[in-house]
Amino acid sequence: MEHLKDLTLQLLLILMPSFLYFVFWRERVDASRKRNGLLGALLLAVTMVLCMSFPVRIAESYVADLRFILLIVGFLYGGLPIGFTTAGVMVICRYLASSHGYEFLLYGLPLHLVPLLLVRRRFWRFSSRTRKFVCVGLSFWAGLVGYLIFLFQLKIHYLDPAVYDKVGFFWSYTLMYVIGMFVVVTVTEAFIENTRLRTELQRHERLSVLGELAASIAHEVRNPLTASSGFLQLLTRTDVTEKKQKQYLDAALDGLRQAEAILKDYLTFAKPQIRQKSTLQVAACLEDALKVTASYAAMRNVELQPDLQADVCVEGERQKFGQTLINLIKNAIEASQPGDTVYITTQQRKERVLIEVRDQGAGMSEVEVGRLGNPFYTTKTEGTGLGLMVSYRIIEAMGGRIEVDSREGAGSRFTISLPIRGEK
Repeated sequence: MEHLKDLTLQLLLILMPSFLYFVFWRERVDASRKRNGLLGALLLAVTMVLCMSFPVRIAESYVADLRFILLIVGFLYGGLPIGFTTAGVMVICRYLASSHGYEFLLYGLPLHLVPLLLVRRRFWRFSSRTRKFVCVGLSFWAGLVGYLIFLFQLKIHYLDPAVYDKVGFFWSYTLMYVIGMFVVVTVTEAFIENTRLRTELQRHERLSVLGELAASIAHEVRNPLTASSGFLQLLTRTDVTEKKQKQYLDAALDGLRQAEAILKDYLTFAKPQIRQKSTLQVAACLEDALKVTASYAAMRNVELQPDLQADVCVEGERQKFGQTLINLIKNAIEASQPGDTVYITTQQRKERVLIEVRDQGAGMSEVEVGRLGNPFYTTKTEGTGLGLMVSYRIIEAMGGRIEVDSREGAGSRFTISLPIRGEK
């Protein structure tokens, strides 16, 4: 029973490096391969010292431990540098502990290393199940070699006869090697599989995000392209005057330029900083946005009713601010039923200007309102929510905020609050 307790302690000690490495370090994405190797070697070295510091005492002059399990793990799972480091620590610790019988370790070490070096090259080509069988087989070999060396020592050194009564223990010692190796390799393989699944899941998530991002780009670019297409179709009419043709052509080109700018924006949509600040007239920006969305509103039989009372200026980037206004107006149009009206108003309140976009649609619940602005969240059957998220970020970069007031069945009101800057 005493030996069983000591061997259980040995087993817990050799499980420690796998647990610490995979749980606290392997998941770190910034850990380089070199740093992983150094940490693995350090953990195995420390565990080797602990394992040899708390051995199973067979007799007064002989002790045993499960050190070779660490050697197997070091060579097969860590590689040659970690394996030889572990072997070197084992040799040094054995010499410092006692020089008695030290030569038997040196004689027996090649018997352990040769099979490890032969198996190591093909080890990672095996399946997980085969790797377990290989490690268990090598652990049985390690226990058997230790047992044979023990018998050889008895014969050469004529150890105390009391030791002979302990020979039977080495059968259970070999069995503990096999059991210990099986537990260690099962835990290690489970951690490796868990890491593989996490990596695969992260890869699928990245692909999913890329797909959603591509869909959102198409969604955002569609707005100006639809407007450009509408103006180009108007050019084909025979009753259009030359002046109108120029206006339609300019509007179509503006839409194409806006689509190009949106694509550039999405390359850095995570940080939509205002790079080229200028003084913007709110009323003029809203009028431009209304021109772009007018055809879309007419197509859906929704009336746009502007009331631009506050003729003030804000500081920002014209294209990004215009994109935000178009997003909000277009969302209001899509939330409306045919025959509804979308109200766009501005008013000045102290040192801030309030821009309100209100629809008469179905409205939203408190939960839905709370999730607005999150990536890929949308209440529409089509769309990704990235447009609204980018709008939130742009207004924040301009020093403002977007507030939402909505009730189910009573429509929604989006209010942009921005600090007034500059002169009209």
